[in-house]
Amino acid sequence: MRLFAREPGEDLVARRTLRAGRFLMAVAALHAAFGLWIGRRALVAIARDGFVNAVAPHLDRNFVFWFLLASPFLWMVGRFALWVASEGRRPPVWLGRSLLALALTGAVLVPVSGFWLILLPAAWLWLAARAPRRA
Repeated sequence: MRLFAREPGEDLVARRTLRAGRFLMAVAALHAAFGLWIGRRALVAIARDGFVNAVAPHLDRNFVFWFLLASPFLWMVGRFALWVASEGRRPPVWLGRSLLALALTGAVLVPVSGFWLILLPAAWLWLAARAPRRA
């Protein structure tokens, strides 16, 4: 399937951008599902305490809150990548570079984590943004 192939290199740009967006959205969905599963007891406790100010003093609740908060952000970045591809545009260089920096920092600081999953789509976005324009 060819998307917005105005220039010879644009096909590759669109494929990389679409692939990165879909991958990020899949990671976001898996991240949320895993977070809901491992944090089910903490989430029940948050609900039992009425949600308001029910997170801060408890480490397990803090962990689940921040874990689940990452999922919508990954989803939004993935949706943004899909939108960029649907518009026939290149992703901004800062997007791939920033995701790559975030993933590398997270993977170094927390090696046993899902930060490794962000490396591949970040690289795809960065490569799509930096692909040479052909006449």
